[in-house]
Amino acid sequence: MESRADKASAAGERPRGMLAKSLGGGLIICVHRDVAPADEEWNQILALFRGAPDLREARILVFTLGGAPDARQRARLNTVVGDAKPRIAVITPSALARAAGIAISWFIPTAV
Repeated sequence: MESRADKASAAGERPRGMLAKSLGGGLIICVHRDVAPADEEWNQILALFRGAPDLREARILVFTLGGAPDARQRARLNTVVGDAKPRIAVITPSALARAAGIAISWFIPTAV
């Protein structure tokens, strides 16, 4: 049986890949591949943020191989977060993804 990635590759598309999970206690883990998250994937992340008991106390760990939200997705994140300013840490080997993390930190100063 063909995997989703195999089907996407055969169709000339780059496979998407993202995992986002709330581990309880305000801890959210996000893992991205080297491509930007699709809007439906970003919606999953935003749903986790909305579902956090108290975003001010939330801790978010992001690991990405280079995929980063675009400007529109970052704006949606800022709307969801509002004044809560959760702590966000980004681990990546990608300079582009680090730049996106810096852009997020302009609006969420506790993001590192």
